[in-house]
Amino acid sequence: MDKTNVSESVFDSFLESDEFSDAGLAIFDNDGQVISYNEAFGNLLDLDPQKIIGINILEYLNIPISAIKKIGKAKSLTKNIAISNKYLHAGFCGVFCKDDSNRYMLLLNDKTAEQGMIDNLSSSLEHIKRLIDKFNLGFVILDDNHNILEANKTFCDNLGYTQDEIVKLNAKDYIADFQARIITQKIEENKPFYFGDDNRHTKKNGKEIPVKGYGSVTRINNTRISICLYENISDQVESYQRLETSEMMLKNFISNSSDLIMVLNKASEIVYLSPNTGKVFGYTENLPRAEILDKYLPNNMDDFRKFIKKNLTKRESVEEFEYTIRTKNNKIKYYSVRTSTISVKEKLIICYIRDVTKDKKYIEELKILSYTDQLTKLHNRQYMEEQLLELRKTENFPISIISADLDGLKEVNDSLGHQAGDELLRRFANILRDSHTKYEEIFRIGGDEFLIIATNTSDQAAIRLIKKIDQRIAKHNSSPSSSLKISASVGYSSSDKITVSLTSMLAQADKEMYRIKNTKKRLNNNTNGDLL
Repeated sequence: MDKTNVSESVFDSFLESDEFSDAGLAIFDNDGQVISYNEAFGNLLDLDPQKIIGINILEYLNIPISAIKKIGKAKSLTKNIAISNKYLHAGFCGVFCKDDSNRYMLLLNDKTAEQGMIDNLSSSLEHIKRLIDKFNLGFVILDDNHNILEANKTFCDNLGYTQDEIVKLNAKDYIADFQARIITQKIEENKPFYFGDDNRHTKKNGKEIPVKGYGSVTRINNTRISICLYENISDQVESYQRLETSEMMLKNFISNSSDLIMVLNKASEIVYLSPNTGKVFGYTENLPRAEILDKYLPNNMDDFRKFIKKNLTKRESVEEFEYTIRTKNNKIKYYSVRTSTISVKEKLIICYIRDVTKDKKYIEELKILSYTDQLTKLHNRQYMEEQLLELRKTENFPISIISADLDGLKEVNDSLGHQAGDELLRRFANILRDSHTKYEEIFRIGGDEFLIIATNTSDQAAIRLIKKIDQRIAKHNSSPSSSLKISASVGYSSSDKITVSLTSMLAQADKEMYRIKNTKKRLNNNTNGDLL
């Protein structure tokens, strides 16, 4: 390759750098003609090496020459390009030359795997939104500037907007008293938060509606987003207001309500139970008050008494008290308690008790979805990172971290298509399941990256586990029916000291895995050279 117009030391340093070993590099002139390039450049663009020199790379990539000429020596330009079933990230910059002629450098990186993960995430979000719709909850995703990125039909219907209209809004367009709330609310990433019962939304017609909402802030591709769930509680609020003003309406409401009403005095003695108590708790026989107290109500719990005392002076509780009971058929049911206070001859506390078993199961389903890689059904990186914090306990040691990376996934995707690549990932995931009995300790953490955090596993046990994985790979590859061959590079790190950092063990396992992977590459390259 001709480098006479390019600083050889600078260009050679890029070519020899490990950081850019998989990146495509090329130098082109002021008209877009390619002057020099590396091997990866031609491979990424699927171009014949004999035809690259002299090709107008700007026309090939549909980049205006005017945009390149604005770069100069101190600026750069980046662009995402879809070409040959690949997603490439292109970076352009000016380079210094021995003469006064203009030269530019193009750096290409393959982002196909990352795009596939984004597509899988989009599919998962659609599934989650359909699940949420079944529970008549509003679902919305906001970016870090509070602009709406996604919303489901329930959320749109509650506010009176179409889905095309809703994505043009900012949170301040529908959250009443937005500025006051956004200043006072401190939100931590990956921790659920509750909006409070006094949260109100402004509809398209200007009318405000009360909502109950939960949310979480997380990151996707290093972009911070907020995922929020809202329930329109207009009916509940209106019902509670009527309860305060009309005893007759109170009796009518509680007879048909899904909430059980329990009224306590200041001594925490029960002075009233609503007639729907049996319906809420699921019994049909007439039970004496003492038996109801013992089997179904939390009145004898110390934590509940503390909850009542805390909310005794409040008009309505902000927090909820949750407790469980075990039914006759040995199933667990979940109930939540909220309170409000009224003053008649004395101050009374009204407790609204609701069966939230379905809500609990629904939240658990969402949690499982958020922790699961949809392609392989293994746990994902988010769950793995949480486990790194949870597993540092004496009873889990010795502990071993095994890092595995599929070899040649890109080549399978390029030659056989992404469906074949996906199938290869699923088969390798099954091999890991067959090799390690503790399914919850296996993770897919990236495109072709897998991890096992094996508790109570010594150094020797980790070696035996890796051998087991190798044996199952060999068995798979020797099967006449196996058209997709599997090769994986596996490294590990073990420790019996609880003081060790699991993060540093992970880094050590990755380092060992990459050492093995690079050794394989060198051996393959030497073998290919001998054949030539």
